[in-house]
Amino acid sequence: MVGSRKAGKQKFSHNPALIFLGNRRTITHQCAVTFKKSNKGVYIVKNIFFWAALCAFMLISGSAKAQDTDAAKPAYLSLGLGIYDITQNDDRATDVRIEYRPGKPCFWKIEPWFGAEATTDGSMWGGGGLLANFMLADNIYMTPSVGVGLYTDGGSDKDLDYPIEFRSQLEGGYEFTNGHRLGVSFGHTSNADLGDDNPGVETLNLYYHIPVGGIF
Repeated sequence: MVGSRKAGKQKFSHNPALIFLGNRRTITHQCAVTFKKSNKGVYIVKNIFFWAALCAFMLISGSAKAQDTDAAKPAYLSLGLGIYDITQNDDRATDVRIEYRPGKPCFWKIEPWFGAEATTDGSMWGGGGLLANFMLADNIYMTPSVGVGLYTDGGSDKDLDYPIEFRSQLEGGYEFTNGHRLGVSFGHTSNADLGDDNPGVETLNLYYHIPVGGIF
């Protein structure tokens, strides 16, 4: 009796159909895990790129002219117009934004900023964060920034899958003699894996900064 049971188990374990089904389940599971990891990998690579660029410009700014460290920067009212979802092009739209930059560092070159943006497809984001101003030459500036805010897709086909979204951005441009600035920025907005999905979106913007009196 025992021998027959062993023989039955051996026959069961060598059944080709069962082996095929088992292998198919294993392969499907591995593909799902790999796909999930690849999405996270894209997000990680984007953030590594941003912070690497930030560190590079911070090092470059160390050789900037000494008067930049002592010069007081004005507060800016910043107006932006750009292309939303420029890289993935799932739901490309026009991006419009307005920001306020107080120009008062709270530590070293780090200062706060506040803003809101909307797209022609109805998506909206509002929040704030921190930025750093670097003068790379007499009239050339670089401004990396990070922020967090509340988001709604507003019926857009591009759903970022969570009400809290983080924005990282790198901007560079020209400062005129009257203090006005004209710049171009590239930014990434995502939920940092807080949602079930983290598609993220990239935006290319043209900024015009107007010096204003301090509000705060």
